[in-house]
Amino acid sequence: MRKGLKIPLTNEQNEQRIPGKRCHSEKIDAQSIQGPPFFTVVIPTFNKQEYLGACLTSVLNQSFQNFELIIVDDGSTDGSRAVMEQFCDPRIQIISTTNQGVSAARNTGVASASASLIAFLDADDLWEPDFLNEAHRDFMVDPKIQFWSCGYYFQSVETSRPALFGPDAPTHTGYVNDYFSAALADPIVTSSSVILAKDLLVKIGGFPVGEALGEDLATWARAARHEPLFHHTNILARYRIEGENNHSRLQRAPRRRLLVLEELENAFKSGDLTGLAYFTVYSGKNAYRQARSGRFGYATWIIARSFLINLRHRKFLLALSTMLQTARLLVLMVQLLPARLLRLKKKN
Repeated sequence: MRKGLKIPLTNEQNEQRIPGKRCHSEKIDAQSIQGPPFFTVVIPTFNKQEYLGACLTSVLNQSFQNFELIIVDDGSTDGSRAVMEQFCDPRIQIISTTNQGVSAARNTGVASASASLIAFLDADDLWEPDFLNEAHRDFMVDPKIQFWSCGYYFQSVETSRPALFGPDAPTHTGYVNDYFSAALADPIVTSSSVILAKDLLVKIGGFPVGEALGEDLATWARAARHEPLFHHTNILARYRIEGENNHSRLQRAPRRRLLVLEELENAFKSGDLTGLAYFTVYSGKNAYRQARSGRFGYATWIIARSFLINLRHRKFLLALSTMLQTARLLVLMVQLLPARLLRLKKKN
């Protein structure tokens, strides 16, 4: 099992725990905070001052109030701490760590959680007011749910659009027949539209520490191999595309391996067609992003790896699709090459 939830929690130099201010809040009453919370909300943050206030407000304004909120401040150097301390709610706990990365931050929140169900939210994203209420209804109807997601918007300053999922995404709230088919278009699970059982997170090893690229998608892939995904079709979250969230990081990631590609390859060693199709589509999308960022060699490596894996499993149509992806990449590279050469000339 990968190192996940077993991260040091006793080093006071690396971690400080600060409870929320004990003051009056009109949103809660004594009954709502007695006993263990139904949900633990975990928000990792690093220098998200601009977005954090709206994010926290969207949590505290939930119509369902039986939750605790753990904010893991992963070494922010902007005004994020001041934003957190403006919120006056006894359910808030702030944990400070020394910039260990988003996976370690999430794992720290999970390890500190009192509830058996963990809802994640990135500090630059938002929840609709009924996010937790709708989730609570689903868990009460079917207590066996371990892995839950909902519809969401891609949100920018000017516009928003609903996420569009693959052919196996349910049209009505319920279990997903094939997670990897449902995720062939936009991700059917994001780090701001998901709730997982704490036991499931422990079973899969938590989020992979030390990985800053694809760590969330690899975690969902591992979870999907253990438990079916229950998808709530209502749109209950907003994924900001102008913020520094996971998808935008893909375009600026350093030249390194993609953990999610390795995880998916391991998941589909049996040659499952739908899984390999998801792997191929995901590889193509990320290769294109890498090429747009000028990492032509890395983009080529991603496509070549996808091509060879499909050949090994005798999925020739999928291998052909990687050749078409290669042609698309070549066109893009030809278009971007003059500008890249000009930048290199200026550096010299």
